[in-house]
Amino acid sequence: MWNKTATLALALAASLAAAGAVLADESPKAGTSSTALDQASNSPSAKMKAASMAAKKLTLHEADELLSAGNLDEAIAAFQAMGPMRTKKAETWRLNNWGLCLLKQGKYADAAPLLEKSVAADPDNSVAWNNLGVAYENTGQLDKAIDAYKKSVEAAKASHEDGSKASANLATAQAKNSAPASVKKGSGKAAADAGGNSADSKAGSGGENPAQGAGH
Repeated sequence: MWNKTATLALALAASLAAAGAVLADESPKAGTSSTALDQASNSPSAKMKAASMAAKKLTLHEADELLSAGNLDEAIAAFQAMGPMRTKKAETWRLNNWGLCLLKQGKYADAAPLLEKSVAADPDNSVAWNNLGVAYENTGQLDKAIDAYKKSVEAAKASHEDGSKASANLATAQAKNSAPASVKKGSGKAAADAGGNSADSKAGSGGENPAQGAGH
């Protein structure tokens, strides 16, 4: 009887040990240092994921404040995470200000599609047309830039807004477009120098071809 009891106890112990081993495999492997785990949590992909999760809690106004403060990566994550807005006005500004973040980072080719969608959402958005012109000009698409600047000037005039920046950008682009090829090649790229985008201010400041932020 003792031998039978001992045999059953040993079998039970072996079964529990095996179960414990399976559970142990789900935790970090022995020898993995805390430094390695810290590095994984601080990797660019982990930071972007954390920023994206945090951005889900932000409103359009809060994302605009990140842009105004110069926190461009956080602002981009916020504009992207919130998704399309319910109203045309809100959506045109979400796309414009997302594109503006990219203009500030010098990512003109990435900004252009967002700004194209912005003016598609609201063709009367003079600020978005101007910013789209900046994106086109800085990617060597002068004809398209000139057209965008013209539409910005027209939209600003129709809504009684200040279209001076778009007018200046238009004059610069037209002069560059009519210059000899050698001069065009040596011309610098238009600057995407933008100011804040608070509810009270639409215009950026400074720069040869300043992009513009906007309020809502």
